[in-house]
Amino acid sequence: MSEVILAGTIIYGEDLEVLTDSYLVVEKGIIKEVGSGSGVDAVIDGIIIPGLVNAHTHIGDSFFKDPPHLPLDELVKPPHGLKHRLLADIDRETLIDSMRVSIMQMIRSGISLFADFREGGSFGAEALRAALSGMNIESLIFGREEVAPDVMDGIGVSGAGDSDPEELLKMRERARELGMPFAIHAGEIDGSDIDDALDLHPDHVVHMVHADTRHIRRMADLDIPLVICIRSNLLTGVGIPPLLSMLDTGILTGIGTDNVMLNSPDILTEMEFLSKVYRLDDRDVLRMATINGRKILADPGYCGIMEGRDADITVISRKSLNMQGFKDPVRSVVRRATASDIIACMRKDRVEVF
Repeated sequence: MSEVILAGTIIYGEDLEVLTDSYLVVEKGIIKEVGSGSGVDAVIDGIIIPGLVNAHTHIGDSFFKDPPHLPLDELVKPPHGLKHRLLADIDRETLIDSMRVSIMQMIRSGISLFADFREGGSFGAEALRAALSGMNIESLIFGREEVAPDVMDGIGVSGAGDSDPEELLKMRERARELGMPFAIHAGEIDGSDIDDALDLHPDHVVHMVHADTRHIRRMADLDIPLVICIRSNLLTGVGIPPLLSMLDTGILTGIGTDNVMLNSPDILTEMEFLSKVYRLDDRDVLRMATINGRKILADPGYCGIMEGRDADITVISRKSLNMQGFKDPVRSVVRRATASDIIACMRKDRVEVF
């Protein structure tokens, strides 16, 4: 497909500027033109936003959804948490098939990029690569237990308190040698592991529910990005992160959905929770779910929908029963849009219409 024209309301650039009655032209996967005016011969018309990013998932437990309410350690802490016991017994075919279902769900909900903390060492990472075969989505596989650059894109550690400090440091140094990102959970149950995690100078940290003012300042000083997973934190009862203070210090923040067994891997739902729990500026929420996530994971210079950039676009209906009557497109996308409102995704030169 040499040229594609999309029209409608474009959420443009890093500032997420609203351009009404506008169009964009994509040629060979690159945004060649953004202009104003109606009446263009567009293949799709809607609210055009950057592709959504799920910056933290665990999709290996997709085969076991909605476990009973248990303390977090009993659910997910290695090696004896419920998730790890179940994963130890799962066969490869079932694991791959269940992960493919979650990947398809992410695509259908407008996600163009996701990062997965993949349990099971090389076996787990290779299974996820098999599940991704033929899927129109980007991924970063953060492996654990070993460093295997042939099947892993990075290293994702459970937490500084769950591993031997010397082994963690070795994994961090090995990741640096290979040019792979290193990420770690921290501050989920309490704050006791935060300093040890930050000492490793990770490329990003996940959760930080129990970060205090000193931790937040240290993160900002070290320029360490953060990924939060508020629905997971609410479900497991650990609390919610001090996000307003984190944003005030300028910490680059993305959002994720965490374990599929606890939550759907749907960033639209995550945005709604963030907006309504913290009462944030909805542009900040949309930025976390799009531009910030891609900056953290894949492209530090990413600035959203702009001329000369790769087409990474999600289109939301303006006419669905849910979206009819919206006044502010950013606000309604963040607070209201669901997967059923998404009408198309474009990843470079490949368009999927739903």
